[in-house]
Formats: sequence, C-alpha cells, structure tokens
Amino acid sequence: MDVVAHARDAEEAVGEMAAVVERAAADERLLVGVGDAAAGDLATALAGRLAEHPGVDELVRYEVGPSVVVHTGLGTAGAVYFPAALAGTGR
Repeated sequence: MDVVAHARDAEEAVGEMAAVVERAAADERLLVGVGDAAAGDLATALAGRLAEHPGVDELVRYEVGPSVVVHTGLGTAGAVYFPAALAGTGR
C-alpha cells in the first residue's frame, strides 16, 4: 500500500481515491474492486464514481478482511485495480 494523498473529510477522500484509479484508467482498461470495513457510505460513493468511468470494465464490491482491519481499523474503505488486458478481459 502507498499513501497517495491526504484528505480532510470523507468527500475529499473519495475524490482523491477515485482520481488515482481514474488516472490509471486513462491509459488502460481496468478491473476495479472497492472494499470496506464498516464504511458502506464511503465505499458506495467511491464505487458509484468509479463505475461511471469509461475505463473501468468491471467493478466489484467486497468486505475488507480482518488482516487489513487490524492495521487500519473499522471505517476503512479503498480501491484496488488491475489491468483488464492482463486478466484476459481487455477490450
């Protein structure tokens, strides 16, 4: 994991996380996962924004597991992405 930005509130955090994925999706089509641990509203906002991006081929939601939560705490949300071409689903 890398720190890519700092945010003062949840809305800004969604914007910063989405911007990272959107920059990556400008160069290649992506498969995206949005996960959370008791941060449903934040994750829903992030997933909603990313689902609308034309470079996102597929978006799945998942629950963050205890190995992440022990380090980040409840209220964690974030996104992961992978090039669709490497998964054999690139268009």
